[in-house]
Amino acid sequence: GITLRNTARYSHSDQAYIFTLPDDSQGNVRGTAATNPTTGAAGTRGDVLTGGYVWRRGNTRYGYSESLIDQTDLSGTFDTGGIKHSFAVGAEVAWEKTRRGTLVSANGSTVNPRCNTATIARYYCASLFNPNPSDPWVNYTSDTSSIATPIVRGASNTETQNDATTIGLYGFDSITLLPQLILNLGARYDRFKSSVTLPFAAGGNATKLSRKDELFNWQAGLVFKPTSETSLYASYATAATPPNALLGEGREDNALPTTATPANLAILDALKVQKTKSYEVGAKGSLFHEQLQLGIAVFQTDISNARVQIDANTVGFLGKTRIRGVELTASGTILPGWTVFGGYTYLDPKVIDGGNSALTAAANGRAAAQTVYVPSVNTGKQVPQTAQHSFTATTNYELVKGLQIGGSAIYMGRQYGGYADNRTATQTTAGVVTITPATTILSRGIPDYWRFDARASYAVTPNLELSVNAQNLTDKVYFTQTYASHFANIAAGRTVFGTITAKF
Repeated sequence: GITLRNTARYSHSDQAYIFTLPDDSQGNVRGTAATNPTTGAAGTRGDVLTGGYVWRRGNTRYGYSESLIDQTDLSGTFDTGGIKHSFAVGAEVAWEKTRRGTLVSANGSTVNPRCNTATIARYYCASLFNPNPSDPWVNYTSDTSSIATPIVRGASNTETQNDATTIGLYGFDSITLLPQLILNLGARYDRFKSSVTLPFAAGGNATKLSRKDELFNWQAGLVFKPTSETSLYASYATAATPPNALLGEGREDNALPTTATPANLAILDALKVQKTKSYEVGAKGSLFHEQLQLGIAVFQTDISNARVQIDANTVGFLGKTRIRGVELTASGTILPGWTVFGGYTYLDPKVIDGGNSALTAAANGRAAAQTVYVPSVNTGKQVPQTAQHSFTATTNYELVKGLQIGGSAIYMGRQYGGYADNRTATQTTAGVVTITPATTILSRGIPDYWRFDARASYAVTPNLELSVNAQNLTDKVYFTQTYASHFANIAAGRTVFGTITAKF
């Protein structure tokens, strides 16, 4: 009754890309002046300040990641008196490494303001109202050079490397106290150590920053079964995300510093583990002799210690988000040969505390320029990348023995990637700062969407099945994820693929 299992996995992946994004953060879209300058250096450059253009910001990257993970599990059942235990304990050891750099290409990032006669001629800036995707862009050795050059990788000393090791121990026990009452308990301990090797000047020496975090998380749940076809449950669980958990990859909002300034070294010591608490209660039931299963769950997830900016040299961990929601699910057989599966989720995702945002008050007479901090525009807003409404429904019907057809309908509500406003700071000659309230709040997001899929399969023999899947039947253009920095993932168009499944 006891099973010992060991799983080891090694992986290596490479990535390289270059693409441009329409960047609306440089003032070229709305404009920063009513007229364009005609005199001085700005007039000579032909600066465009009245808007109507967008900077084609270049985004480049190359790198690789690899990992080696080994996991050992011991599971089984045993009795203590009249109480039955179903347990699983185990250990995990993991090593991960990422290394990345950027490709060397000119895109106008050193020009300010971004759009002028030369940068428009080089296609660094595009007309907002009449863009040409076939513009013949050419790479130069710099934004102001006239010497064309191939795109190459940056020197190895400009690359960033992240390393991490994890040692984890965990245990879980499902305890049947009574036939109608089950107690679930679980706990996990992790020791996570990560480091970042920073870029350095040619001929110099690399600097490495590292830290170690010890994490303990646990969960508890109680299941009560009033009848053989119904159950009520309640659960509580904690989770923790240590700094540099993603090794600086993806949407890493709590990474290790990437420069070794005194301020960043202080931040390194101040980093904290982001903590999550989850509460859930729900009910499940079966109808028609267990042919149709229904479920409802009400839950709340609180995230604390989120990393937020206090001032230029200080990172705080007062950031908080709260997500409350309800989920309805249904699955099973409603008629012979006709199965359904689906669910609806409503979320109330809210940023409780988003930290501060920096504003610069320009110099005025004897008063030097200074930076002031105001509450973040994110506070009180919908949590980024989290939709309020989502729905999915899948059905499958057996026309004749072995031949099945089905389809899915998927809905995802509007998602936001981030927020910005136009608050400004000014100061008197005595250094007294005044904050001008926002007149515009910018919400970067993607609209809601529906997607429809279809599927057909035929079992040639009990061991051989042929199937055809069609996704996004209507060939709808929609986005699946959005970010704060002018970027969203576009979904694939209509996709059809076939599968042959053979069992031995």
